[in-house]
Amino acid sequence: MKIKIILIVLALIFSAACDKKKKGREWISHGDPAELVQGTNLNKGVATLPPGFDLDNLYLIDQTTIVSKSIRPTAEELYAEQAPKDRTSTVFVAAAENEILDAQRTQLTVSGGDAHVYKIDLVQSHSQLQINSVSKDGVTLNIQPEYSHLSLDSLTNQITFLFYWKDAEFIHLTRIYMGPRISANFQKTAEKFYYLMGKGVLVKWQKPVRFNVCGNFPDELQDSMQKGFNAWTPHLPASMFSLNSRASSTVCLPFSDLNFRGIYFVRNFRTSSGQNMFVPAAVLPAISTEIYDSDMFVFEREFLVMFGGEPAFTSLSGLFDYIEYRSEIRAYNDEPLYTVANKLMTQTMTHEFGHSFGLDHNFDGELSAMSYDDKTESDQLSTYDIQAIRALYK
Repeated sequence: MKIKIILIVLALIFSAACDKKKKGREWISHGDPAELVQGTNLNKGVATLPPGFDLDNLYLIDQTTIVSKSIRPTAEELYAEQAPKDRTSTVFVAAAENEILDAQRTQLTVSGGDAHVYKIDLVQSHSQLQINSVSKDGVTLNIQPEYSHLSLDSLTNQITFLFYWKDAEFIHLTRIYMGPRISANFQKTAEKFYYLMGKGVLVKWQKPVRFNVCGNFPDELQDSMQKGFNAWTPHLPASMFSLNSRASSTVCLPFSDLNFRGIYFVRNFRTSSGQNMFVPAAVLPAISTEIYDSDMFVFEREFLVMFGGEPAFTSLSGLFDYIEYRSEIRAYNDEPLYTVANKLMTQTMTHEFGHSFGLDHNFDGELSAMSYDDKTESDQLSTYDIQAIRALYK
């Protein structure tokens, strides 16, 4: 078995500029976008309304839609459903309560960055807020309540909506992130490092952040994740970032929740990156005057295809077990494929945590974990990476 990698895209990084018309994004996938929220505590679009929360003082911070290519399962997806179960095959079922509220209705009109207009009809009671219906460009969407989510932050007066809907051909998962309108002049550094809001623009996390690992990560990937996180921490403020490596499934919230930073292991999902391009992981930040939220997805199927594991293997655990004990399997530079796979996963995790902390891709071809092709060829940071992250958090 030979590893087949022509071009690896290590991340899809989505960022938005403050006080500018937001450009909407559609992330095209091969799998059902519901995979991105499976195993999390979805609240059916019902949330506690904090005292004093202002529904009038809101504007669009970020809007992202994940769109399936087709609602019809592909042969690959059907094969995965029939595959034998193993230690990574568990998919948690999110628990949610169905509540009927007596309330008045408030409708928010959101001019989406994708040039579409959303009208979100909310039911408001004394202490609760619920998504009642959503229309896009005057057409009422067929929302699936079991995949809806609503979150609010009383300190920042921010609100997020997540709704899952189908039309005649596609399935969509849309996140809308709103907050107070803020004007700001961004601080810049003389060193032109690549950050999420532009080259040299110092926009960062302003308060301590805990990233929570959600889902059944294989041990090898869990180890790579810890190594990728640890590569950055010596160069970051003490106690600013922490990694909860085994978050309970009962407390994992979806990526749309602005009070939770998740790292999600997603099994039956692929992006539309194409036959010779792979997106093994992706980071979705939400940014205005600071980084407010950031979540990471790690895609098992992308890794399987990238390591040449389709269709013989249906899980990374099965693939790892095979290549670890087949010492004759060699990859680049005559190294065992198991060694190459672990090194590549650690490079990927190091790259993704760089995005989570505030760095963008390095487009200058320098030695950097943040370049597209990761020219460091190791899990170590380059001089550029260390200087860039220290300049951001000094």
